Amino acid sequence: MFSIGDFAQLGLVSVRMLRHYDALGLLQPARVDPASGYRFYQASQLSRLSGSLRPAWPSSPPSRGTTRARTSDPSSSPCTASCSSGSTGPG
Repeated sequence: MFSIGDFAQLGLVSVRMLRHYDALGLLQPARVDPASGYRFYQASQLSRLSGSLRPAWPSSPPSRGTTRARTSDPSSSPCTASCSSGSTGPG
């Protein structure tokens, strides 16, 4: 048996998503602790998760905080005509 956190890591989903699947009846835990309500999953349930429930990513999940590389070449700036006049602003 896997705790919900371990199962989420193995299945590449969040704990929140597993709780959502449980609420919808799509993937219910193998066991729920009656005292704490903590969910436990079996290894056999991973195939269900990885098969039809996990979101389909392209080749890899998108990374957070992706930014474009900045360049110091002024000719690559989108502001070549109006910015090169030497004007510092209106008026």
